[in-house]
Amino acid sequence: TTPQVIPSLLRNAATKPPAVLIFTMCYWPEPTGIGPMATDLAEWLADLGWKVTVVTGFPLMPDWEIYPECRGKLFERRIRNKTEIFRSWVYCPRRPRAGRMKTWKRLVFDSTLVFTAVATLLSRRPPDVIVAIGPPLQTGFASLFLKRLWGCPALYWMQDIVPDAAVNVGMMKDGAALRLARRMERAVYEGVDRIGVISDGFRNNLSAKNIAPQKLALLPNWADAETFDATPADAGTRSSLGWDPADFVVMHAGSMGAKQRLENVVGAFRQLEAVDRLRLVFLGGGNCSDAIRSEARRLDVKRVVFLPTAAQADYINLLRAADLLLINQAGTVIDALIPSKLLTYLLAGKPVVAAVNAESETAKFIRRAGCGLIAEPDRPGALAAAILRLENDPAARMRLGAAGAAFVRAHCDKTVLLDRFAAVLTRMASRAGRVPARGVEVAHARHR
Repeated sequence: TTPQVIPSLLRNAATKPPAVLIFTMCYWPEPTGIGPMATDLAEWLADLGWKVTVVTGFPLMPDWEIYPECRGKLFERRIRNKTEIFRSWVYCPRRPRAGRMKTWKRLVFDSTLVFTAVATLLSRRPPDVIVAIGPPLQTGFASLFLKRLWGCPALYWMQDIVPDAAVNVGMMKDGAALRLARRMERAVYEGVDRIGVISDGFRNNLSAKNIAPQKLALLPNWADAETFDATPADAGTRSSLGWDPADFVVMHAGSMGAKQRLENVVGAFRQLEAVDRLRLVFLGGGNCSDAIRSEARRLDVKRVVFLPTAAQADYINLLRAADLLLINQAGTVIDALIPSKLLTYLLAGKPVVAAVNAESETAKFIRRAGCGLIAEPDRPGALAAAILRLENDPAARMRLGAAGAAFVRAHCDKTVLLDRFAAVLTRMASRAGRVPARGVEVAHARHR
């Protein structure tokens, strides 16, 4: 289905299309986390007839290394899929070999884009609306400056709640840095015109911080079922990796960071060493990937494989090739994040085991979808028991996998949720008088 959009404002040649500036730390070609979501949003709006400008850094995720073709560059401008992309230099700290990244390095990383990118925007024509994607909070803070400079409305779209998520995983503790982050959080929430939240839990978190309900817009993450379905299945994926048909493959895909607390997964597999057909696969990278490898060596976990981040088609087929997919979070994480990879997991039609807080947003989503088991977090034995339970129950695996795929297709459709996002932005632009009120009513004519 190809969207053909006929905004009434474009019927009058004298009326310009609405313009949006999207401020995000990650963007295409980064394959995980915020990058794909930001790219989908920008290109969807461009297809709807918006003039879209993306301001971002040079790509470096998930391995915390600037991509080779971008090294040494300070600025870059390019057009891709009708979207104007401005990239500027960011400080990229070296990935830690053990433990977590130092807080000051992460703060500098999160802040440099604000200073390098905003400087390039000062002479540009103002957009009609700004979208700042967080984390980090600094993108939202930058949007306040641009809002004042240009007199246009700003929306802050939250993928994590910062600094709550950082506190939950021990990256920030009481002190000057946390107090500053709390003040910045309050300034962003009060200064922007709308706040996009991806779940009811996020909305409840902000309501408890006395943020007015009318400022909050529920803008969940989506699943790209069309791309998934269009990717041909590769029946040779398992054999190409040396997996026997009788092997039971448990896979964790995506970022390997402090929030994932993946030492718990390694510990669980240490307890499962006697089950010969079990295989553990870590697919992806992140700033804790070296530490997880070291932990696997320390515990002498033999049947574990680390695979690099894969291209989209390969990533989809690797998920399909697994028997069970894993989510792991620190037990202190409750309402501060939901892993976006969960939606892609479910499109693969595989069951999920999640070692997460039972009251977390992730656990609530899995219970709603009926797609897997919840294990007590930070307890390797509990995760090991949940894995064994599904390993021994093929019928349950089939039932849970089918339920998850059906739920995502019914409730997380990319077309529906991106159209909702576009509607929020057009209303913001109209109410601010940036575009004619009649001009923001968008008619979608879809042709097969």
